[in-house]
Amino acid sequence: MQKRSNTVIFMIGATALNMVLIVGIFLVALFLLGRLFPPGDSPQAQGTLLLVSAGAGLIGGFFAYRYIIKWAQRRFDIDQYMGPLFGPRRPPGA
Repeated sequence: MQKRSNTVIFMIGATALNMVLIVGIFLVALFLLGRLFPPGDSPQAQGTLLLVSAGAGLIGGFFAYRYIIKWAQRRFDIDQYMGPLFGPRRPPGA
């Protein structure tokens, strides 16, 4: 395969991985916070728990994604198989 197609496949796979991580961490945080706080709380408290779980999913997912991608780059030397995302810039007036 060419480097350009490897890059596209990697970006699609990495995006899917990021989404799975975010949803997974969100569900784990929602479960843990649901266990920690009783379900009979007020609707405002439940909304706050949902918001905290969503934030934990986003932040945790991005940190986990960053760690996994850095590990994969070191482990498999991904840069030699991938091309640049954007081509060289054209000079003005060309």
